[in-house]
Amino acid sequence: MRVLLLVCSAAIAAGGEPQVVFVEESRGTFVVPVTDTEYREVQKQVTRQVDGRAEVQTVTEKTPVTVTKYVVIDATAGDFLDRAGRPLDPKAVAALLKKGAVLAVAPDGTAIEGDVLKKNEKIEAILLLKPMMKDRGPAPMSGTVERDAAGRVLVEITITDQVPTQQTRTRRHQGRTVTEVVTVPVTRTYKTRHDLADAKAVTDLGGNPVEVKALRPGSRVAVSADYRPVDPSHVQELKGVVAVIVLKETPVP
Repeated sequence: MRVLLLVCSAAIAAGGEPQVVFVEESRGTFVVPVTDTEYREVQKQVTRQVDGRAEVQTVTEKTPVTVTKYVVIDATAGDFLDRAGRPLDPKAVAALLKKGAVLAVAPDGTAIEGDVLKKNEKIEAILLLKPMMKDRGPAPMSGTVERDAAGRVLVEITITDQVPTQQTRTRRHQGRTVTEVVTVPVTRTYKTRHDLADAKAVTDLGGNPVEVKALRPGSRVAVSADYRPVDPSHVQELKGVVAVIVLKETPVP
């Protein structure tokens, strides 16, 4: 039985120990089942302070769910290496692609420790998958650090959205004046405040934890628009912020 060591990108595999899987064949195509984590949306109602008054809003939570994805593997899937880390020629690669081959899947594209190869004597090759398309997630929102009279450290976010609003209008129809109620979207801007003591994560731009009390009032921070950490590519684009905040609830209803 042939064994491969498959090193996945972060977009494919979930964190944790290497996954041991079997190569499968589907309509003439070789695939491997890979465990991944997806975020599915669940709506709930919360009460928030909007411009000094309580308002019930519907927010969307993203709940992590473990799923199995089938990744197609072939000679173009990535770089095939032997146990010593040397590239394999196309003929050797073709010989490795067989139904029933066992693959050890390493998460996050991390380097393989020598001990892994020593413990798995039947491993014949390493496959470095090409980077897959990754959902960067929404760009973070801008927030300002505040401190209230009770000493709590808060983040204030300015939100602009559209709310369906009923309006009464009159119009002429067949020589008569008709009054009707229509629903139109009205743009509104308001502020929400969130206690950072309840934040899911508070980090600097490098991903290192930051003590909430160390944040100075007036400091500008980036706030994740959902429950996921802010993608590093977004962080690189941030200017003038001192921290990245991930709240337990979505800032935007």
